[in-house]
Amino acid sequence: AISGEYPSLCFPKDYPHRALKSFYAKKSPTSAMQRNTVFVYYLEKVAKVSGVGVNHIYTCYKDVNEKVPGALRQSLLDTSFKKGWIDTKSMENITITTHGENLVEHELQGKKEEK
Repeated sequence: AISGEYPSLCFPKDYPHRALKSFYAKKSPTSAMQRNTVFVYYLEKVAKVSGVGVNHIYTCYKDVNEKVPGALRQSLLDTSFKKGWIDTKSMENITITTHGENLVEHELQGKKEEK
């Protein structure tokens, strides 16, 4: 069933555009599920956004110039149910799981950071 609701751009106050692009480039996700997870991780852990929702994720796709999944809400639900990387119990408060943290922090290392 199509709800008729389409995601919209949602820029939190003081949204760090360049920081997301840099973080995203370092992680180099290759699938929509990986991208969803990187965006939730970034918003929650790096940008400290509370109440991450579908519009936040949509905004991240647009910000990094990636194609948005046609059914973004379903893509987020699939990321949760099929991979367990994010928690979508509340679509107005999507959170990263331990499995998702491990993916982003240890497995997605497209371009190594210099320390």
